[in-house]
Amino acid sequence: MKTSDKIKIYSVVFALLAFMCYRFGVSRTLEVRKAYFELEKEEQQIANLDSEIHSLSRREIQLDSILTTLNLGSASGENRLLGFLSQQEEKNQVVVTDFNPAHSVQLSNGDLITYDISLQGDFVEVLKTLYELETKFGLGRISHVHFRKIKERRTKKTKLESTIYLEEYR
Repeated sequence: MKTSDKIKIYSVVFALLAFMCYRFGVSRTLEVRKAYFELEKEEQQIANLDSEIHSLSRREIQLDSILTTLNLGSASGENRLLGFLSQQEEKNQVVVTDFNPAHSVQLSNGDLITYDISLQGDFVEVLKTLYELETKFGLGRISHVHFRKIKERRTKKTKLESTIYLEEYR
């Protein structure tokens, strides 16, 4: 055999061996290496999950405490307001005589929602309810209160009725 033929055969065999080594060894090694790095990233993310869960649970506790202080349990303002007023009926002996639908106005910087509520009870008890409504309830501010003294002719008793306008800005 001539030397040039040997060189051609060796180069073909070498190329074939290089291809087979890549096909069976190196390519799988590269795939396993890629999978290894992906698993390392997932492991780091899982390790960070514990700290994230702990910080999120602390944040949830903090936000829940804020919601309970502001009494923002439900999403609807009317439902929250009715729930608050029913608590005040039991606590301050104030009766809700009228609860009209909310009036909404769109302003340039948001929406203004006005609730029209009529309460009946003693003057001091109505004032306590109004104080708690504006300071502790956290829905909005009282824009107007109108007190009326009503005298019933049959029983000759006097009642105090108050109309309250509560404004909420969204």
